[in-house]
Amino acid sequence: QPTTLVLMPFFFLNTGLRTQFSLGDVDIWILFALSTALCVFGKMVGHGLAAKMTGENWPFSMAVGLLLQTKA
Repeated sequence: QPTTLVLMPFFFLNTGLRTQFSLGDVDIWILFALSTALCVFGKMVGHGLAAKMTGENWPFSMAVGLLLQTKA
């Protein structure tokens, strides 16, 4: 397991660096827009519901969901 933990990041780095796509391809932009919208919606719902469950009102809860940063 220590070998897997040490070498796994290098595997993903290597496969990520070999990725090639054309910026003029419409499918890439559709995928980018769809994944961005899904991530923003998921973050907004997750943080917004958590804020609502603590007793905040809906506008404040949605603002918290929109303004919190995601790091990962």
